[in-house]
Amino acid sequence: MVSKGRRLHLVSGSEENISIAWNEGEVVRPFNILYCVRVSYKRWRSLPLPFTSRTPKTMWLSIRRNICFWCCVCMIVQKNFGETELSFRREPTSTMVEPGMNRAVFRCSVAPSGAKISWMLNGQFVDSSVEYLKFKDNGKKLIVALPIVDKWTHQWLAKQQSSGEDLFQCIGSYEGKSLVSRPAKLIVPELRSFPQQENIRVSVKTGNVAVIPCDPPQGVPRVITQFMFNNKKIDKSKDRYILMPSGDLQILDVKTTDSGAYQCIANNPFLGEMVKANHEVILEVKDTVDISPPVLSVTPVPTTSVVLGSNVTLECAADGNPPVEISWSKNGGRLPHRRHYQDAGNLLLFGVLEQDKGTYKCSAKNDVGLASAETKLEVQEIPVIVQAPEYKRVNEGEDAELQCVAQGYPALSITWINNGKLVSGNHLVKNKGRTLVLKKVTRQQAGIYQCFATNELDSTYAYSELEIVPDERVATSLENEVPTPEIDVFDYSKVKDYDDTQQGTEGSSLTSETKHVLNRGVKLVPPSKPNITRLSDDSVMVRWKVEKNDGLPIQFFKVQYKQAGGPWMTVDLDIPPHVWSYAVSNLQAETTYRFRIAAVYSNNDNKVGSASLYTLVKNPQVNKPTITPVILKAKAKDASTISLLWDLKETDPSVPIEGFFVHYRSTLNAGDYVKVTVLGAEKRSCNITHLAAATSYDFKMQSFNMAGASEFSNILTSRTTEKHENIFESEEELKDAENTYGSLTTRTMIQQKLINRQI
Repeated sequence: MVSKGRRLHLVSGSEENISIAWNEGEVVRPFNILYCVRVSYKRWRSLPLPFTSRTPKTMWLSIRRNICFWCCVCMIVQKNFGETELSFRREPTSTMVEPGMNRAVFRCSVAPSGAKISWMLNGQFVDSSVEYLKFKDNGKKLIVALPIVDKWTHQWLAKQQSSGEDLFQCIGSYEGKSLVSRPAKLIVPELRSFPQQENIRVSVKTGNVAVIPCDPPQGVPRVITQFMFNNKKIDKSKDRYILMPSGDLQILDVKTTDSGAYQCIANNPFLGEMVKANHEVILEVKDTVDISPPVLSVTPVPTTSVVLGSNVTLECAADGNPPVEISWSKNGGRLPHRRHYQDAGNLLLFGVLEQDKGTYKCSAKNDVGLASAETKLEVQEIPVIVQAPEYKRVNEGEDAELQCVAQGYPALSITWINNGKLVSGNHLVKNKGRTLVLKKVTRQQAGIYQCFATNELDSTYAYSELEIVPDERVATSLENEVPTPEIDVFDYSKVKDYDDTQQGTEGSSLTSETKHVLNRGVKLVPPSKPNITRLSDDSVMVRWKVEKNDGLPIQFFKVQYKQAGGPWMTVDLDIPPHVWSYAVSNLQAETTYRFRIAAVYSNNDNKVGSASLYTLVKNPQVNKPTITPVILKAKAKDASTISLLWDLKETDPSVPIEGFFVHYRSTLNAGDYVKVTVLGAEKRSCNITHLAAATSYDFKMQSFNMAGASEFSNILTSRTTEKHENIFESEEELKDAENTYGSLTTRTMIQQKLINRQI
């Protein structure tokens, strides 16, 4: 998302390359001092001067006096405007409770600095009177205390299972106006047991695909299945084994030696816990000469749902003699061009688009007969607001109408909030919530109006302001009335700070001017001039680097861009210091842009690198890569690093490849992917660093050149190892403990030791 209305306070620099000052970590809009100079000069020219005073000296003094005066006025007005706009610098995000930990932290930051912060839980205001909620930094941090009952279970889990998901929201209030954040979930990991079930018998003929069914129990996050066969664990897809997203195991080109008892295991990587099924699947592989028509052993589910842009696997398998061949088709259309791949009888679709929805048919055929089954592919989309409510200025007593148009699937619910409170009562809501009609408005109804668009995938909002022009006749009659109080905001400054030393502190409240005085002489090494790669007709990938140096460490980067002659626009996201690339979207084709990177350092000062000029061409002469990489392996090296290995199944010498984009994100959320660039067409591996310990990540890739990027590859999931503090005197003592108690018990000992230290 891009903030198009924010100003940067002027520090120094020319009109083309302006240095910026940060107001507590927030980038605001560029300020053009030359504009003030021009205004001041015109102002001076418009003032009549006595003829006798028009000497060179008096003219110069008058010019200087007017320029300084008007420049100061412009900067003061600009700064005041920038500081009075209510907005979120940081909204709370969904948080999963770490195993063995007894708290979760939500963070919120609001501009301007004088704004008050309050919190809601499931739509109700909460404060420190709730025993398991603690606050810090005037409400900027909300700590949810979770008393531990046993090794992995929290009291919160029982409450959550009975009352549903708990949603936390931050409210910023300033000068009678309030703004509500997106809801953030508190997620408690769990792993349930398999239900009681009798043994299952499966019979299949040699040469076909054997399916070992497994319906894994519920887990948060989702569980990964493994299998045991002859005391050997099958925990990955290799050789003739394929672990399916449904949880089943498929054995290709099955042989009589594959006969035996299989047992399913559900693994929750986040918890590091596993549970075994209490039943077995008995596989009998028959080597027969009897001819039989195809019989589907696995049929695709009637309806398959996938989120727009994600990958999906449609499963299908069959048995018969001669061995069965399986093919896929789409009713009334073709399979997605260069975005599908068939693995055995399963159809994989990459980067699903809206036009991919429809009915897909699996057909199993041999010399004797034909069998088929269908599934309807349903493409889901997270809510997006395509038309935000506009600023309105109406007279008191008149009607006001606000419009909010959103799209998404499943169906959206739209709600309206005025200054932090749900709009209800006699207000008219039309067009399935898209239109809010306020009859005979009063001045108490002025303020910020937010429309929230929500479905089961996510929630988003847009907002605008309604200004009411008072009716003087009404104003006279209301002079002696008690004014309407502001929204009930809890004053966190009166609450004793919760001891949360491990969470760090917020940035300093020093003004930008003070920071620059204190930071004189400090070495700040700026980012390089960025390289730009075309992704599509309306998006580019911006890449940069920072040379090794002995200057201050960087906290995060900001990407800025502008059209020729236009203002600089700043991407809202704080880009971590180890990430040196970012995809900028919503651009205009056949338009020239400038891009630059700003770095924010550990002292909260900043420096901007040189700008790059780039024209986004709609139809480049060079073709973008059509060869999609295939991720072969993703393996954890340690608690913060996963190694990727990939290959190109084919090559096209006529289309050059400059490198690869690696996209990754935690499987715990459905947010944006982090993007990493790997330069070099010959590269086939890389390490992804700065990951969270004991966390599963999804990885996907693209190849790219100057014309754009290929379609997405397959998605592979891998989990980082756990990070343990060594409570043993030596490695030998640790190994002795693992040999004596087992690795799982030893890990529990370490975690309990850490918990005791916190207590």
